[in-house]
Amino acid sequence: MASFLGNITFLDLLLLAVILSYIWLCPYNKVEESFNTQATHDILFLPAFPPSSLAAYDHRFFPGAVPRTFWGPLLLALPLHLVLHVLPPSLRPATKLPVQLGVRVVVGLFLWVALLRFRQAAASRFGSRTGQCLLLLTLSQFHLPFYLSRTLPNTFALGFVLLAYASLLDRAPTRCLFYLAWATALFRCDVIVLALPLLLLLLLRRHLKLSQLLLLGTLFGGAGIALSVLLDSYFWRAGREEKSSACPLLWPEGVVLFFNTVENRSIEWGASPWHWYVSSALPRSLLTSPLLWPCCLLVRRKERRGTGVEGAKGESLDEADKDRGVPVSVPLPFLPQPLRLDLEPLLLLFLPVALYLALYSFLPHKELRFIFPALPVLNLCAAIGWARLEEREGGRRGGMGQAGRPGLGVESRRTRMSLRKRKKEGVEAETQEAGKACGEKHQPKQPEGGETAVEAILPSSPSSRPLSFLLRHASLLGWLVVTSSLLPLPLFLAAARRNYPGGEGLARFHAHVFAPNSSHADAVYITHGGREGEGGGKDRVVKLHIGVLAAQTGVSRFGEVWEKVGSEGGRGRGVGVRYSKEEGLSLSARMRRFDYLLAEREEAEEMTRRAGRKESGTEVMGKGGESRHCEVVEWVQGRPRLRKWRESLHMLGSYAASLWDRGGGSMSIHARKLMGGKSGGLSQPVGWEDVLVETEAVLALVACRVRDAGGEEADDEKEVGGGKEKTGK
Repeated sequence: MASFLGNITFLDLLLLAVILSYIWLCPYNKVEESFNTQATHDILFLPAFPPSSLAAYDHRFFPGAVPRTFWGPLLLALPLHLVLHVLPPSLRPATKLPVQLGVRVVVGLFLWVALLRFRQAAASRFGSRTGQCLLLLTLSQFHLPFYLSRTLPNTFALGFVLLAYASLLDRAPTRCLFYLAWATALFRCDVIVLALPLLLLLLLRRHLKLSQLLLLGTLFGGAGIALSVLLDSYFWRAGREEKSSACPLLWPEGVVLFFNTVENRSIEWGASPWHWYVSSALPRSLLTSPLLWPCCLLVRRKERRGTGVEGAKGESLDEADKDRGVPVSVPLPFLPQPLRLDLEPLLLLFLPVALYLALYSFLPHKELRFIFPALPVLNLCAAIGWARLEEREGGRRGGMGQAGRPGLGVESRRTRMSLRKRKKEGVEAETQEAGKACGEKHQPKQPEGGETAVEAILPSSPSSRPLSFLLRHASLLGWLVVTSSLLPLPLFLAAARRNYPGGEGLARFHAHVFAPNSSHADAVYITHGGREGEGGGKDRVVKLHIGVLAAQTGVSRFGEVWEKVGSEGGRGRGVGVRYSKEEGLSLSARMRRFDYLLAEREEAEEMTRRAGRKESGTEVMGKGGESRHCEVVEWVQGRPRLRKWRESLHMLGSYAASLWDRGGGSMSIHARKLMGGKSGGLSQPVGWEDVLVETEAVLALVACRVRDAGGEEADDEKEVGGGKEKTGK
C-alpha cells in the first residue's frame, strides 16, 4: 500500500481532478445508467427487509429489458450510508442530487485507482516514460475520463479489466484470471470475449497450465456466479405478490448473455454496420492516438546499467525482459538495413483487443460503452510507441537525461556532435585493429542499439537528410497527437452539458415551485387538499408528471426533494411533491390529473394547436367540473449539434455582450433574440456551451392551473398503465 501511494505522480492527481470536474459539470445520468443509479438510491433511502418492502423499489416498476446485478449499487451505497448516517437533517439540501454526485465520486475513485494500477504496471514493464505518456494521452481525450465516473455496468467491468491487465503486466496470471472471472460473472458477461485470447496467450507462454486454468477458472467463476445468484435472487424475485412459474434463482448476466447472443434481441435498440467500431467509435474516442500504434513495435534501446532505460526494480533490460521473444528483423526497401521489431506489445496488448473488437462487431447493436475495455489498452499501445520514439532518439525520458536530469527526448546539438565524434574514432580504431589481426581490410561494424535510430539505419548522405531530420524529431509526433486531441475537447464537453434536458427540467421545476416569492405557486396549491402540518397549517402537495424523454435524459430519484419544504423553517405550511412516471396516459388525462408536466416539445405544440394560438396553452375540464388552463412555463434545451464557425463567432460576440450586460443586471436584446429564435421562445442568458453547439427545445415545463376556483380535485393515486405515483415527502 505504501509503495502504491508513493508512486502517485502529478499527472495521476491531474487525472483525478479531471474526473471530478466532469462530475461537477455534468451531474445528471442517462437511461443507460438508470438501473444502477435508481438501485443505489433505493438501497440508501428505502428498507430492504422484509421482502415486502422491495415493492417500493424502482426496478419493480421499471425492470428494463434485462435484469442487472445489485452488487454494484450495494457497494456504492455502503460508504455513502455511513456519511448520511452521521449527517444532521439541518445540513441536508433541498434535493438529493448532492448524494448522486457522491455516488459518482465513489465510482470515479474506484476507476481512478484501477487506472493508476494499470499505469504503474505499464511503467514497470515498458519503462516509466511509457506510464507518463499513457496519462498524457488519457488526459487529452474526452470519452474515457468522462465515463470513468458513470454508473454503468460497463464501467464497473472496466475497473476489473484494468486490474486484470495490471496483473498480466506484473506477471501474476492467477490474479489476472480472478479479475476477469469476476468481471464476467458479476457485471458484464461479454468480458469473456476479451478474456479468451488473454488466457490463450497465458497457455502458450506457459504461465498457466491447462489444468490450472480449468481449476482456477471454475473456482473463481463459480464463486462470482454464486454471489450474484445469492444477492440478485432476493432483490429481483423476493416479495412478489404474483405467482410466477419462473425459477426463484436468478443470474442476471446469464440472462443478458442469452438475450444478446441466442435471442439476438439487442437489435431492437438499433443496428449499426459491422465496421462501426473501427469507423466511428474508435476515431471519436481515441482521436489521433492511433498514429502512434506502429511505433510500439520498435525495439527498445539496449544500454548499460545506469546509462539507459531500465526495467522494473532497477534491473537492466535483458534481465527485465528475459521472457520476451527475440526481435524480428523486417527488411524495408527504403532503409539500408532491416528494421528490428519487438512483437511483445502486439501479442500482449493489440491482438487480444483487436480480436475482441472483431468478435463484438458481429452483434448488430453497437455502442461505445461496449468496447470500454479496449480504450486504455489501445492508449497503452500508443504510449509505448511514443516512449520508444523518444528512447531511440537518444533522449532519456524513461531513464536519465543529459547531466543526470530528466530529458525531453531531444538531444542538444553539442551532444550529438560529441557522440558522432566518439563513434567515428571508435569505429576507425576497431577497423585498424581488425585489419592488422587478419591481414586484410575490414568494413566497419554496424552500429549497435546504443546509437541513435537515425545513425543506425541511415547513412550520412545529403539525400537522406530530410528523412534523417524527420526520424530524429519523430518523438514530436506524440506531442502533436496530444495537442490535436485537446482541440475538440471543449466541443465534446459543451455537447455533454446540453445532453441532459430531463435533469435540467426537473431542476427548473424545483426552482420554480420552491421560489420564495412565486405568485404562480399559490394558484396551484389552492386546488389540492392537504394534511395538518406541525404549525396548524396545511401541507401543500404538488403533482408532477415526468414524460418518457425526461425520464431517459437525466431524471432520477436522486433529483427528488428530501421531504416537505416549509416556507418558515419547516414550520407551518410546507410543500410536498408527488412524482409520477405513469405510462399510457393521454395528454388530456395528464393535464386533468397533474399540476405540472415535463412534456416533450411535440406534446406542448399539440396543446397550442388545440387552442388555436401560438404562445398560450389550452383548457380542459377537471373531474370536479373546474376549467383547468395549461400553459408552457419554460422550455428546456437539448439535442446539441455542432455550430458552423460563422455562427460560433456570432454567438461569441453575443455571449461577450451578455456577460457585459449581466454585470448590470440585464441581458443584451441581441443575445435574447438569438436564444429565442430556435428554442420556442426561450429567454435565458447565453452560456459558453451555446457558442460551440446549437440546441433546440425538446422539453417543456407545463403548468396546469384552475381558472375558476370552484371545487377541489379528487386525490387520485391509483395505478394507471402499470405505473404508480410516488410522493416525495
